[in-house]
Amino acid sequence: MKRGFLNSKKGKAAIASDASSAASAPPKQLGGKSSEGQAGEASTKRPINARKDLILEPGASVSELRESPGDCLEYDARTFVITTIPARDEDLSVHTLTERCDGWTEAIIDGDTKRAIFSQRAFPAPISCPSSIAHRVEPTDGGKGLFGTRRLKQGELILCERPLVMVPRALVSGNKTSATSIIPASTGPGALFDVLVKRMLPERREVLLKLAQVPACDVIGVDGLVRLTGLNVNGYTLPGTEGADGRYVAVYETLSRANHSCRPNAHFSFHKPSFSVRLRALRDIKAGEEILISYVPPEAPYAQRQKELAHYGFSCTCAVCEEGPSADERRARLAAPLVEDSTRSKKEEFARISEQIAQFEREGLAGLDVYMSNILYGVRLAAGVGEWDKCGVYNEKMTAMMPLYADEMGEEQAEQLSYLGL
Repeated sequence: MKRGFLNSKKGKAAIASDASSAASAPPKQLGGKSSEGQAGEASTKRPINARKDLILEPGASVSELRESPGDCLEYDARTFVITTIPARDEDLSVHTLTERCDGWTEAIIDGDTKRAIFSQRAFPAPISCPSSIAHRVEPTDGGKGLFGTRRLKQGELILCERPLVMVPRALVSGNKTSATSIIPASTGPGALFDVLVKRMLPERREVLLKLAQVPACDVIGVDGLVRLTGLNVNGYTLPGTEGADGRYVAVYETLSRANHSCRPNAHFSFHKPSFSVRLRALRDIKAGEEILISYVPPEAPYAQRQKELAHYGFSCTCAVCEEGPSADERRARLAAPLVEDSTRSKKEEFARISEQIAQFEREGLAGLDVYMSNILYGVRLAAGVGEWDKCGVYNEKMTAMMPLYADEMGEEQAEQLSYLGL
């Protein structure tokens, strides 16, 4: 599947520069950035002239948006807040070089979500990056895609970036939900997106506009662009809204170029302390190989995957989907909790788990928690039957994949892993 990035007169107008009211951000290549796991340049100042929030109270129209201090966290859960994440001073010179390179996200979020983001003890942590460039964006049939620039090892960090924009999926799904009832039907979410995008720094506005520039596409606004390119942000949900519409989605400069497969070779996780996405290899990836992610839970049944992918405007034809529902049972067995079979001999059980681990990797399901359970069990079995080479291989896999699970952990869990040297 190749993603389309849409060109729109309305979108261009919404994103049109209001540059005179905002200072330009520095180029992305300013200075060096921190490698993975290392702290970047710390900020010694807090914004003293922070960008103000815009809030939309329940029942109000978009024309009734009002300003609120950017450091305010006392919002009602049903209040929509247009805010900048992390807090940004109007004077960019107040911020460190690292902060300016990491960039800022413009977001439409509920009051509870803003409180959860800004109340983290380690927030905002600097963004960690690969030790060397690991990816490039190249044209593909019908669009663009992400490709490895060198051999990537399982678990390796490919890229890390902060979202350009983040919004509730309910605002772009077109479904009627209680969460969006505060927006008058006569106005719709488009007006909110116009306000959101005009708040962006000119450099980041320009990036968002470029994502929308391809010929021969239907006219669509910024809300349509987000609907067709927004990726799920794990860990934050819209109160009172269930299912897919209860998720937040984000658009990224680079990750949003990655194409989909239900058998992905890479997995993205949202790292809350740095408010950034981290993309890691699920298996070894060759130089020049396309990096593929799954827009939906890859372990879900065929029918569910196709239904959720319809939101992005396409029907998946990857190798797994070509099998149709016949692959559901096989993949469901892998996704099920690990059951240790004591009726088998240790060698038989080791052979079973070894094949199961290999199957996880073939199916692109190594991002599931149960994969790590199989690896840990495999280490124990390998030691029990004297398969020391295999024991070493599984131990390497465990070490390589641990950061992938740590990316989505809470601050306390991540600190405990760090204390243990993992």
